[in-house]
Amino acid sequence: MSAVLPSGSPELRHQGSVGSLLSPACSVSRGQNALTVCTMAEPTDAELADGARRLLDEVDVALCGSAFAIINHQTRGTIHRYYDAAALRHCCLLLKDIETCSAAGQEMTVRILGRVFMEAWFTALFIHFGGWDAFERVAQNTVYQVALVDRALKNFDAQIRRLKKRAKEKYKAVARANAGITRWNQANPSQPPKRFLDKPYIPTLNPTGIDISRRINQDLKGVEPKALPVEEITQRLTKLGPAKGFAQETFEPLYIWYRIFSAGSLHATLNVYDAYYQPGYFDRAAAEPTDASLIPHVRVTALYCTALLVGSVLLHADIAAPVATELSSRYEPDPNHASWSPGNPYQTC
Repeated sequence: MSAVLPSGSPELRHQGSVGSLLSPACSVSRGQNALTVCTMAEPTDAELADGARRLLDEVDVALCGSAFAIINHQTRGTIHRYYDAAALRHCCLLLKDIETCSAAGQEMTVRILGRVFMEAWFTALFIHFGGWDAFERVAQNTVYQVALVDRALKNFDAQIRRLKKRAKEKYKAVARANAGITRWNQANPSQPPKRFLDKPYIPTLNPTGIDISRRINQDLKGVEPKALPVEEITQRLTKLGPAKGFAQETFEPLYIWYRIFSAGSLHATLNVYDAYYQPGYFDRAAAEPTDASLIPHVRVTALYCTALLVGSVLLHADIAAPVATELSSRYEPDPNHASWSPGNPYQTC
């Protein structure tokens, strides 16, 4: 077991922590060992909270306005405009949740939300700049994912019905056999009694009865099921960036950011468990992660990314986005200190 325990040196563990790769603006940690990725003054809790509040207010006013009052004619334009707005709403809600959990000091929850946010943000950018083709790929992925669950539900229901039926049939056969053994034992008292057969277990689980096939057969009828990995989305964004004017460099660092967060928060691997390592005379598992806090990284990253998305969506609808413009400029990454591509997010295309 000693071979897999984390190093007892906090310096080594912090230098290898996720935090050194994350923040587009700066890095902040609980201790003094986390890496700093820029020289700008780190934003305060109050500044980040105020920026998030003002940005969310700006979005809410815009999306409640006439530009996003959609008459559902089921045209490509109206469908795309709705999902463009819905994807933005989803990112904003995640930003709000990140702020709420950050204020409560919920380290692991914020890390998980950071990972979820990045996937939502990639998809929102893809829908906005990729147009109808991007929306169709998201729809295909929706059908693919729903079909997986629908198939699993139907397989489970069929399996549990078979198991219960077989178990009940076997139970009746065993009951008949045991009744015969009882009669034989009673008729042959001078003989050693025959041993009764064990009663089989009958599963108590029942079929779920859940049918989600309507989502496939009616809501998204005719859509080909096809998976859409996050890596594919980031590759498409890399190609769309120069063409649409919202980025000039690859999204690969952001995809790596996403993968690191997947391994360090969402998936229960040793990467997650090692965060609780507390060295000492007796090593222990601490109540909270003991490595550098990632809350500041997640907050500034989510705020910056949301500001980019807000600026793109609102200005495309000819709606001014002064708060988004201000925040994206303030927290624009310095590529000399962090692997981010600032791009030109306010191209209204």
